[in-house]
Amino acid sequence: MILIQSIRSSILLLLTIVLLKIDVKGFHPYLAECGDVKPRQELYYPDYNIYHNYKTTKELIITLADNFKDYIRLDLSYVSRLGEPQLLVRVTNFTHLKKQNITNYWRNDSSKKRVKLLISSGEHARELIPTESVIFLLTNITNGLKHSGDKRPMDNAAYRFSHYILTYVDLFIIVMLNPDGRKYAERTRNYCWRGTSTGVDLNRNFEWQFGGSGSSSNKEDEEYRGPHSFSEPECNVLLDLTSQYEFDAFFSLHAGIKHIYVPYSDSMSQKIGRKPANIKEQLKLASIMAKSSASKFTYGHAYDLNDYAADGTVFDYMAGKRNIPFSFAIELWGNGDNSNKRCFDLFNPHSQDLKAALESIYPIFVAGLTSLIQKKLQRNQNKHLFDAKLNLYDNSLQVHSQMSGMIDQVNQEEQNFNFKIKNVLLSASSNTALERKNPDFVDWVKLGLAKIYYCLPAKFF
Repeated sequence: MILIQSIRSSILLLLTIVLLKIDVKGFHPYLAECGDVKPRQELYYPDYNIYHNYKTTKELIITLADNFKDYIRLDLSYVSRLGEPQLLVRVTNFTHLKKQNITNYWRNDSSKKRVKLLISSGEHARELIPTESVIFLLTNITNGLKHSGDKRPMDNAAYRFSHYILTYVDLFIIVMLNPDGRKYAERTRNYCWRGTSTGVDLNRNFEWQFGGSGSSSNKEDEEYRGPHSFSEPECNVLLDLTSQYEFDAFFSLHAGIKHIYVPYSDSMSQKIGRKPANIKEQLKLASIMAKSSASKFTYGHAYDLNDYAADGTVFDYMAGKRNIPFSFAIELWGNGDNSNKRCFDLFNPHSQDLKAALESIYPIFVAGLTSLIQKKLQRNQNKHLFDAKLNLYDNSLQVHSQMSGMIDQVNQEEQNFNFKIKNVLLSASSNTALERKNPDFVDWVKLGLAKIYYCLPAKFF
């Protein structure tokens, strides 16, 4: 009887998997719940007089780039599957460049001494606050520039911050990695939608443990990874940038809880306990950033903080494949999931609370940038000292080479002089006419030249 019940239960379980198309994630004794991306009745919706939709985001970024051409460059060439720009901006001090180099600055990596930070926001359509946070960051950086015409601009704290960041940082921001998904969520008011226009989760589409149990092959699942790694054109901007530039850090921005994750998050790393080689440094920076906010942030290994694995993530790829020294996934807002949550309220604050949330997030960026600058300056100083020692060594080799050349020259001159003395002696000894006219003088010359010749040292040094 027990055997029959066991068989019946197994058959029902298999039928459930087939009918509901639910992936079995890992070798767990239970089925992982399929993340439904169908719309729900939300507790509240975004007020787009306060939040930025895709259209107003694009307009704002274009305006900032036009108003601050010496400090912001906008690249609209990277687009989504449906042709929407992903709004790539580069923020640094461009004023030192000659006019003929400005148009080529995207290919000019002359500012290697600056911290290179790449930020990816807007990966998931339903998470609006990551994009709002980078808009807030850009606004604060550019606000300080408005005081550049003051008589004493350095007396202004906002200007000092802007000057500091623009002097020491080369900042790349992808404002909207997933514009198609965002526009879909806005149009349908489905704020459970996470993926691209084809439903692919970009944060499961990268070639790091792609296809593992921490993702889904089910197109109806919120963690649908796509048919193959990098199947989505939205990935191209990240692949291109990280192949062209050597970044010091990468931040992948998300929402849903207040966590700062260091690599790794994939199922294999969770199984074998894989960690980055510089894990202590990464945890130290994550700690500084977490403690900078008035809100309580938790930091640590992704697979330790989460009760699930995530395969094919962007920040794991940047750490494991692109070897970026500091690669974080930062969950900027939220208190985690519970039965009372819908979708929008799980990932985004109420419109009236947005400003306060952004103000609590902002110090995380400032702390991260400041710490990275200090690390870079220290490395540059150490490199400068190393270069100085190397130059000193090179100079000593050059002096030694010059001394060797001088010694060779003196030896050659000595040989030439000896040869001339010999010729004079031979000439004097054969000059019988001179000897007949003044024999005493000739004898004196012969004797003197002979003494000089035979008494010369073999070497001068």
